[in-house]
Amino acid sequence: MRTFLFLTLDGTPEAAALLQHLRLGGADRRYLGLDDVRTFLNTDLGADPDLARAFAACGCGPLFEWAACDEFREKAAGQASAVRRYLGLPVG
Repeated sequence: MRTFLFLTLDGTPEAAALLQHLRLGGADRRYLGLDDVRTFLNTDLGADPDLARAFAACGCGPLFEWAACDEFREKAAGQASAVRRYLGLPVG
């Protein structure tokens, strides 16, 4: 059996970058659903340019590229706003 760490899980360089740059620790990532690939693929998170840039700078850009390949799937709205509020960023 093979296992792997999703790139935002503890112990990965991306998780370390999320902690350093966005102050998102393990509990924060779990609360926001950032430990689940579905959050990146099936929500509006990547449609927010500021958040997409911030997450890409932490090594998560390929997740948004992957999500863009499935452009016909409707993305659930509201995740980007929830993350912005959690990070103390303006919600617009």
